Amino acid sequence: MTNKTRDSFRQTVFDRDKHRCVICGDRAKDAHHIIERRLFPDGGYHPDNGASLCGPCHLLAEQTVITVEDLRQAAGIKNKYLPPHLYQDQRYDKWGNIIVSEDRRLPGELFHDESVQKVLSSSLHLFDKLIKYPRTYHLPWSPGVNSDDRIIQDLSGVKGKEVIVTLKMDGENTLCIEMIYMQEVLALNLTPVEIGSETFGTK
Repeated sequence: MTNKTRDSFRQTVFDRDKHRCVICGDRAKDAHHIIERRLFPDGGYHPDNGASLCGPCHLLAEQTVITVEDLRQAAGIKNKYLPPHLYQDQRYDKWGNIIVSEDRRLPGELFHDESVQKVLSSSLHLFDKLIKYPRTYHLPWSPGVNSDDRIIQDLSGVKGKEVIVTLKMDGENTLCIEMIYMQEVLALNLTPVEIGSETFGTK
C-alpha cells in the first residue's frame, strides 16, 4: 500500500506507531521518511518507509546518527522498502549514500545537494572522494540476466538516437586514473580482494 499524499502517509504512520516516537516514546511530531523521498519516483509515501519521531529524534535521523536499520527495528518494519534503482543487498543511509562500514561511506546521488551537505556537516569526514560506479542496466533482451540485475524498462529515451552498445566485462576491470585521483588504481569494487596471487581493487 502506497499513500500518495503526505497527509495520508503521515496519518498512516502515526496510527501504526500510536502517535509516539518509535525511538524515545515521546509524542510524535514528524512522520520521518526512512529513505529520502526524492529518491523515489512516487515520493516514497509508503508505511514501510515511515517512522514516527519527536523533534530531537527526527533531527538525529536526518543527520543519520539514528540509522535506517534502527528506525525499521524500532517501528517493527520487516520490509526493506527502497527506491527501485537501489539494491536490497546494499546498506544505505537516509540520503541514499552507500555505507561501506561504520567509518566509511560513498557519496550517493543527493550527496552534493546543499541541504544534504548541511545536515551531514558533522559526518562529512566519513565520505570517500571516490564514487562507486553503479551496476550496469541490461537491455530487455540481454542474455545471461540474473535475478539481481536491473533491466531497462523504457527505451523511449534512446529512440531515434545513435546508440553505442558495449560488452560488460567482469573480473579484472581495473582502471588507472592518473590525472584525477593521483595515480590511484580502482576496480568495480573499492575493497581489495585477494584472488590467487593477485590483489584486485587496491588504491
